[in-house]
Amino acid sequence: MFSIAVIFTCVILTIFIRFIFHVRKQYNFWNEKGVPSTKPIFFFGHLKDFIFGKRHLAFILDDAYKAFPDARYVGIYDILKPNLIIKDPELVGNILIKDFSHFHDRVPASSNSHRLNHHIARLPGKSWNLIRSKLNPTFSTIKLKSMFDLMESFSDTLDSYVKDYVTSNKFIDAKEVMGKYTTDVIGNCIFGLEFDALKDMNSKYWDISQKVFAITPKSIAWTILRSVNPILLNDNIIASNMYIFYSAGFDTPSTTLSYCLYDLALHPEIQERVRAEIMKVLEANNGILTYDSLNDLVYTEMVLSETLRIHNPGSSFRRLCTKTYPIPNSSLVLKPGDRLTIPVYSIHHDEKNFPNPSKFDPERFSEENKKKIKPYTYLAFGDGPRICIANKFAMMEMKICLKTLLKKYKFSPCSKTEIPLEINPRATQAQFPPKNGVWLKVSEI
Repeated sequence: MFSIAVIFTCVILTIFIRFIFHVRKQYNFWNEKGVPSTKPIFFFGHLKDFIFGKRHLAFILDDAYKAFPDARYVGIYDILKPNLIIKDPELVGNILIKDFSHFHDRVPASSNSHRLNHHIARLPGKSWNLIRSKLNPTFSTIKLKSMFDLMESFSDTLDSYVKDYVTSNKFIDAKEVMGKYTTDVIGNCIFGLEFDALKDMNSKYWDISQKVFAITPKSIAWTILRSVNPILLNDNIIASNMYIFYSAGFDTPSTTLSYCLYDLALHPEIQERVRAEIMKVLEANNGILTYDSLNDLVYTEMVLSETLRIHNPGSSFRRLCTKTYPIPNSSLVLKPGDRLTIPVYSIHHDEKNFPNPSKFDPERFSEENKKKIKPYTYLAFGDGPRICIANKFAMMEMKICLKTLLKKYKFSPCSKTEIPLEINPRATQAQFPPKNGVWLKVSEI
């Protein structure tokens, strides 16, 4: 028995020692390639605080981004996996557009085999291209015009919902209200269903929307698909893309709108200017907003663009090298399977790209000033062939919402308003939500 115990102990120690050497070898990857990198923590790499829910991934990437101010890229470790953080805007453009054929895939999810991960945001190469071409007509100008009236039909419902808060003199959580609004919009425009998140306190679809990033994806898509067509349950591609349309269509615009209202509450002069523009456009169109008059909401779009710069929901996105790529003006050669991350939050908050980056300044996006923005430093919806397929849909939805709210209501800080807002550290890289909601005071004008 003693000899068996000794042998067992030796085996365990050998495995442990080999593991330690393996980890140390992995953590020498970037040093061997001459890529600047801060010291990783054993086993966790650079993600310890993210794994334990202490810090949002955007801030961890930002630490690496700032550690080497003059570097074009820096290396980190996703636990044991090397990950190259791209800082140079020109290199970002190469990856997203010029040399897209080398980086057309995204880094697979850990659960990529799940039936609901076969959607447009995850599919690789030819599969992605095929599905993208099939889905593009969904967001054509003709389809957007037909969706406009559907979106506008929720204006009265949203108005009534907010008015109840005014009447009862209660503070409003803009994140929750905007979430219910976008849930109703995506349900009607994409699925042709009445989700009634604004009307029904017990709406099952709103309940799912709140849990979508905390539970397995099937909870959301299965409920929707059963309501639409049970036959689709056997088609992973359709189910997956319905899931991503719902989750992205609900969360991204609702988060952006809640941040927008927050920034407008803190900057009443900007809020008043947006309101004045909205009233001017309405007066010019007999009191109504039309699809064509959306283009006249120029300053409103500037405000939304600045909101997306500061609080972009997609704080970073990842790419996978699919064929050997020598980085221009560098000795570094990327090989198939190498991971890259474009740190959108850091690029948007880099003083070199946007002076005084923490300041909420919509004038950055005026017709004159936006020409001065360096190429590939504003990535609100990504760029290149894999740019967000629904970016125009989202902007239309958000403009209609702001029109509905600001023409009648004023938003201002209240005793529950956090300044600054604390970001939820447990959110995924595809989210950038406030931890404790966006509490504001709302009053009629």
